[in-house]
Amino acid sequence: MCQKVYPDATCSQDTGLCDRPALTTTTAETTTTPEPSESLKKCEFYYALQRINAYRAAVANGVMPIPGGELPGCTTMFALDCDPSLELLAKFTVQDCQPKNLTLPGNPLNFFWISRLPKDQEEKDVIDMALATWMSQINVNGTKAREYKNMLYSKVTKGARAFKMCDETDPVRHAVACMFNAEAKKGEEIYDQADDGAEGCTGTNDCEELGATCGTEGLCYVSQVRFCIVYISRIVQNTTSAISYNSNHELSSHFQP
Repeated sequence: MCQKVYPDATCSQDTGLCDRPALTTTTAETTTTPEPSESLKKCEFYYALQRINAYRAAVANGVMPIPGGELPGCTTMFALDCDPSLELLAKFTVQDCQPKNLTLPGNPLNFFWISRLPKDQEEKDVIDMALATWMSQINVNGTKAREYKNMLYSKVTKGARAFKMCDETDPVRHAVACMFNAEAKKGEEIYDQADDGAEGCTGTNDCEELGATCGTEGLCYVSQVRFCIVYISRIVQNTTSAISYNSNHELSSHFQP
């Protein structure tokens, strides 16, 4: 699976992910990926942004597994950048590690909490649990899948995350919240399926109508954002092929194998 994405990729026995050597940009102007800005490097969302962008790249490049194949690719999937204002809202939602019924039109919220982990459980571990839980919503056709939709909606360009460990509760809780700057309308497809089996953007023309440029990972970039090239080799098992939702935000399949 790793070599299917990139010939020089190897499978990590520790994480089950595909790792690549440090990537250098190509000489073609239309396929270079911007280096990260200093503000982005300092952004608290950076690790979660790397992971979410890796999932989005897997979908864009047509390597998200489903029974009998993979989800169709997409040539106009944005890479996410950090939004400090959303970061403040995300931090508010995890103050007490309790789920929030927060509705902000245009700024959807993904919330995850788990109890009985060690107090010193690494933040990255909890973030990985949260993202894997949200991505697994594709497994069951008909399930409400707001979080999955929020992560993979192609028109999202910015996001933020917050993490909190609450030891005043018994048992101890850990919580993760992610917020995004756009959400799909009821009945709207998460992304436009690529024509003729295309996988990811391949040049500026794919992204320029959106005011963006094409990066080497097959995502469209609208700012100085870059992430470590870590592609997912075991993202979602036994998935359905749904990429849009009905009026109740339930998963509905358009690409059954």
